Amino acid sequence: MTAIAWSARIDIEGAPHEDDVDTVLEQLAAHSPAIGTTAAGNLTVRIAVEATTARQAADAALRLATAAAQAANLGRTVIAVEVTRWDEFERELAQPTVPELWGLAEIAEHLEVSRSRAGQLAARDDFPPAVQRIKAGPLHIAEQVRAWTETWKRRNGRPPLTETIA
Repeated sequence: MTAIAWSARIDIEGAPHEDDVDTVLEQLAAHSPAIGTTAAGNLTVRIAVEATTARQAADAALRLATAAAQAANLGRTVIAVEVTRWDEFERELAQPTVPELWGLAEIAEHLEVSRSRAGQLAARDDFPPAVQRIKAGPLHIAEQVRAWTETWKRRNGRPPLTETIA
């Protein structure tokens, strides 16, 4: 088997200081490092490694990242490891990080109804929930609205009266 390129992300317990980051970068310079912190403030390292299998890539990345963290006097407790083939990693990077969002105006245009009617439809129990509400109104994930449209039983005109008026 021939070695292929992998992207590896390793999260290590401990909050790095600026000097620590410089040390880790120096230690991993041959592996195109990207360094940051997780939401919890721990060190996160992404590096490129060559290996024939995902397991070998993970092992190599773990050795490199923990050695770099130790050289920077950071912890060695690994919180997370992720390895991805480089071609797949690049494909993921090319994807938008935020899904396409629609407000009532976009929903109305898609459904070919008025904005007011779009608001009525968005209030239905079976309509995809809003992911965010801003002053301009609710925001929905466009793909979910498109999928809902496939199940919507559209009727033209006003519904018939259920009672007769005398």
